[in-house]
Amino acid sequence: MPIREVPVTEITKMMREELKSVFPKIDFSVRKTGYDSIYVTWTDGPTQAEVQAIDDKLVATSQALVALITDLKANGALT
Repeated sequence: MPIREVPVTEITKMMREELKSVFPKIDFSVRKTGYDSIYVTWTDGPTQAEVQAIDDKLVATSQALVALITDLKANGALT
């Protein structure tokens, strides 16, 4: 199976789902802006630091996957 990059639209969806899971009573607006940016807004509820922590977790996971895929390709395990 060929490896593909995850489109920002899918990452936006994952961010929305994760925020809803952690803060079920808060309405978030999660939108793709530009080529590779996501803009998140909300009223009341969590602090910016709490929402940033969720974003940081998704970014770290994404970076780890990219590093793993790069390593596997370099070792010939993936094409």
